[in-house]
Amino acid sequence: MELDAGDQAKARYCFEQALAAAPRSPVMLFRAANFDWQTGDSTGVLKKLFRVLSDPQLADLYDPAFLTYSRLSVPLDTILAMGIPEQTLPAARFMRFELMHNNFDAAKRVWQWMLAHRMPTDDTANEYCTFLLQKYPEQAAEAWRSYAIGDPAYRRTNWIFNGSFETPFRPSPFDWHADSTPDVTAERAEDAARTGMHALRLRFLGRENASFQQAYQYAAVPAGQWRLTAHIKTDAVTTEEGIRLHVFDYYANSTLDVWSDMVAGSTDWRMVDVVFHSGPGTRLLRVEPARQASLLFNDHVRGTAWVDSVTLTPEPATARAAH
Repeated sequence: MELDAGDQAKARYCFEQALAAAPRSPVMLFRAANFDWQTGDSTGVLKKLFRVLSDPQLADLYDPAFLTYSRLSVPLDTILAMGIPEQTLPAARFMRFELMHNNFDAAKRVWQWMLAHRMPTDDTANEYCTFLLQKYPEQAAEAWRSYAIGDPAYRRTNWIFNGSFETPFRPSPFDWHADSTPDVTAERAEDAARTGMHALRLRFLGRENASFQQAYQYAAVPAGQWRLTAHIKTDAVTTEEGIRLHVFDYYANSTLDVWSDMVAGSTDWRMVDVVFHSGPGTRLLRVEPARQASLLFNDHVRGTAWVDSVTLTPEPATARAAH
């Protein structure tokens, strides 16, 4: 009211008194921030909404605060320094706000700021990578590499993450997914391993002619020649159709869809591989230890298979281009 009358000084004094009496009131903080915005005081806006964003109980008000920030003519670095608490929840929500508004460059800078302050969690990294995946697979994979530092070989010598299954699977398109079905149990197990202590175990229960492609990981690779390898061990896997490596272009499998030789029966660790060419239009691969359905009458598959030491490496000419 005082502002409407043209008395900014008196209006500011009124807001200061109101905030002194109720310093945590979201209503007063937003009204005072709106006053600051109207009077061109960007610093005041950032300081007041910083208080809102510092309270996880006010998470429903985070997006209105970010919308106010989007109206400020201040650099993003200033917003991060003065307006976003160094806490995972508000920082992740701010990154999501930028992503939802297709501000990918801003979201990337928020992500990098979060990394610098050790704020991301597995869930935050998964959200960021998944959002980027469709438009920017390479950026998504590099974001996961920068976060998941536990695998230094990733995207340097091996484009498969956690290829020996030694770490528990994390929520990311760039770690393993192992989804059981009514006829196949898929899990990270300790009962057999070629290296380390763990491998992926696929147990076929013999109820049907299982076509299994539910254990997988995504990979973003440059164009060129690539080699996918794995070691497979089997115990009494029935039918003529066993376990293979399968790799295909996730967005256009008609351009790339290849299978390795299969392993069945009872065998010790055996390496299988497949060499393929990733064209310039291939943006994202899906890699699977998989089984195709049998064509024989006696087709109900039983037995157990283990997969370990999965690698995806560029052939020499591609390796030079990738680096």
